[in-house]
Amino acid sequence: MSTGYFAREAVTRDTLYEILDAALMEVEIDGDGDVLVREGIVCYVLLPEPEHDRITLAAQYSFMDDVPHLARLECANRINREYVLVRAAIDERGKLRFSYHLLLAGGITARQIALSVKRFCAICPQAIAEHAAGLLE
Repeated sequence: MSTGYFAREAVTRDTLYEILDAALMEVEIDGDGDVLVREGIVCYVLLPEPEHDRITLAAQYSFMDDVPHLARLECANRINREYVLVRAAIDERGKLRFSYHLLLAGGITARQIALSVKRFCAICPQAIAEHAAGLLE
């Protein structure tokens, strides 16, 4: 694995897999071809779309069925007020979704990618414990 900078074009599914595997994370390629990391949570590491210069980290959680939509929104808003590195949102299915973007302009190092994934995987459970306790399945 290279320790130098990766240009946007060099960030592929295989490159991400190699970087995260070398960082001793449990990593796999799912049925859709996405990179999946199990580091206390299930984290998707999504490749940049042609019009974007970023890697997206994403995790999602299901609310219990009896949690009203307003309470879900309030939960996401509380998380967003306190946590700046991740963004919480309620998706179209009513699930709590966390995301973070790694910008690729100018290149990115393997270390930046690995440390960002580890940090993201640590923040999500902490935010849930503080602001979504008793609301999620």
